[in-house]
Amino acid sequence: MKFSSTPGLGNGLTRMFFVSLALVIAIGLSFIIHTERQFAIKQMHAHAALVFTIIEELITLHENATNTFLHDDILKWTSPLNQLAQHYHLSIRMSRADDRNQLLYVFPQDQVDSQVKQNHLVWIHRLLSVEPFVIDKSFSRKSLLPVQVEIQVHPYLDLVEVKQRLFAFLAMMALLAILVYATIKIMTARFLRELNVINKGIKQIETGYYNTRLPDFYFSELTDISDSYNQAMSQLEKICR
Repeated sequence: MKFSSTPGLGNGLTRMFFVSLALVIAIGLSFIIHTERQFAIKQMHAHAALVFTIIEELITLHENATNTFLHDDILKWTSPLNQLAQHYHLSIRMSRADDRNQLLYVFPQDQVDSQVKQNHLVWIHRLLSVEPFVIDKSFSRKSLLPVQVEIQVHPYLDLVEVKQRLFAFLAMMALLAILVYATIKIMTARFLRELNVINKGIKQIETGYYNTRLPDFYFSELTDISDSYNQAMSQLEKICR
């Protein structure tokens, strides 16, 4: 019984290894996605809070300047809010509190650029299962008309950082795969060599029987041992396959 030519042992261990590796990669990717999802939700709330803080400060700065919402006053808001909306993928809609159809301003101003960015984030929405949400808040000052601010917040992630983390994880898994695969091959080859040594020893014992002409019951026991050994090795090969 020659074991060096039986690929079942190595192939079986290799298949088991790659199945385990695929499971580890799946668990690792799930963990990364879960972490990014929690980070995205946290960032979404932080961005919305930042917008409300800026609007409150701007209203406070302008409440003594006029008793109505003039276009010139709103223009002073455009620079910080528009930059914030574009950078964090927010949709800010400002209207009169008593009539939401009367829009005062909409951010970001560059709607085309905003739409492109939002389309670019569609795959992030699906991957993280984080949908945009809307926050409403009303601002009222004695000297100003009540203002209703509606913010649609989108998940915001640094795509470069996400890609770097994913590539680093996959590179680590690839290195682990190479090391473990090489170890399996080395251990398999060593195991097969040891099996061949045992097999040769049994052959020598069987040959020694014919040379020394041992009694028949010795040959019968030796044959039983050899058959049991061959059956065990066959079962081992089937399991490894």
